[in-house]
Formats: sequence, structure tokens, C-alpha cells
Amino acid sequence: FLDASLAMVLKDKLRIGCSGWGYDDWLGGFYPPKTSKSDYLTLYSKAFDCVEVDSSFYRTPGPAIAKDWYRSTPPAFLFAMKMPRRITHEKKLKNVAENLGWFYATAKELREKCGPLVAQLPPSIKFDSHWTLMQEFVRALDVDHFPHAIEFRHKSWFREDVYKLLRDRNVTMVWSENQYLRTPSDLTSDQVYLRMVGDREITEFKEVQKDRS
Repeated sequence: FLDASLAMVLKDKLRIGCSGWGYDDWLGGFYPPKTSKSDYLTLYSKAFDCVEVDSSFYRTPGPAIAKDWYRSTPPAFLFAMKMPRRITHEKKLKNVAENLGWFYATAKELREKCGPLVAQLPPSIKFDSHWTLMQEFVRALDVDHFPHAIEFRHKSWFREDVYKLLRDRNVTMVWSENQYLRTPSDLTSDQVYLRMVGDREITEFKEVQKDRS
């Protein structure tokens, strides 16, 4: 139970969004039938005040695309772009300065609508084998201009020296519950990033799949 004043404070700070907006399954449900794909984001941003950009994981969008996203959304909207898998899954954080530069060039065009830039790591990135690389990676992040978040998918990262590394750079540790693990609720920055991951068996998103009310 929350008293009214606390509820209002939380309301002003809480944002809720989905992982992407370009789902054709939403036509006739969330989007009106026959909505043009180019109008999806504008309609989405009338219902939600933020979005996690899943498509950037597969390929870094160009700055022009980010400019279009900016123009298509209201003033208070936020984008949380996933870092491309080239950085997290292919290079596994090693020698990624150039890739980060391209990614930041796009993020820059979101201006004040740029939310956390999310590094979603594979379970194969573990503390024992990647701690030195992780320190180099976190210290190379442009934390002066962009907020950042990291989603660990191996339990070896949940330890105090990792939390200190993140806190020193104000990098958020994503809280998540997924097929790999359940993240502890330790705070490493001035914000919380919570990912509620759906059932991996779901292939269509146009209707209620499992009632969990």
C-alpha cells in the first residue's frame, strides 16, 4: 500500500515500455487495422512513454533513422537502445571502440530522448574469463553524455567488485528474470532498469497468451 504522495512521486519517475514497436501482430489489436508501418512509432508513443529498441541489437541504425524517431515521438519520450551484437556477442567486448563510436553517433541524434544504452551480454561472458575486459569496457563508455545499462546473463557477475565498477561509472545493472537466471536487486546507479522477459515459446503478440493476472 502506498500513500497518495509517495504514489505521485513514483508516477513521475516510472516509465513503462515494450521491446520494440514494429510488430505486425499488433495490427487490429494495438494498432488500428491497415495502419502504415511508418505510423507505428507515433501511435506507440501515444500509449507508452519509452521503448527498448530491439532492432539495434541486430544492426546499428544510422543517425538519419534516429532523427526520424526523434521527430515521430512526443517531447518526454525515451529510447533505450540495445548495443549491437557485434559488440556484445561477436567481439565479446574486445576491441570495440570503433563500434561504440558508430553506435554513439546514432544515439547522439536522439538528444534528450536518449535513455539507457543497454549492453545485453550472452551467458558465455563470465567473470573469470572477462573481468579484465569488462573493466576496460565500462571505463571506455561515454558516461558523460549517455546513460548506460548492462544486462548480465551469467551469475558469476553478481558480486561486490563488479557492483563497485558499475557504481563508479553510474552504470545500471539491469534487473531481469529470464531463462538464464534471476538478477539480484542490487543498485549500481541512480536509476533502475527492469526487464520483464516473456515466454520464449510465444511467436505471436496479438492477443493474451497466458493470463497471469
